[in-house]
Amino acid sequence: SAERLPAEVSRLLLGGMSRLKAFRLWRDIGQVKLADDIGTSQGFISDLENGRRAMTDEVRGRLATALDVPVHWLA
Repeated sequence: SAERLPAEVSRLLLGGMSRLKAFRLWRDIGQVKLADDIGTSQGFISDLENGRRAMTDEVRGRLATALDVPVHWLA
């Protein structure tokens, strides 16, 4: 896709931040709110952001919807 990542997200990614955390911060959503939005726990979001858990396609889709981003941006 020709869609470009928002500049702020690109900056965070270049600083070594995970994609999920970069998009979450860009949308100004806390881990607890995001977890509530997708029906999981804050700890699960933290694990995803820190690479302790792998993101399934189902979770990726729910996160993309909650963060209002194209699903492939989280891949």
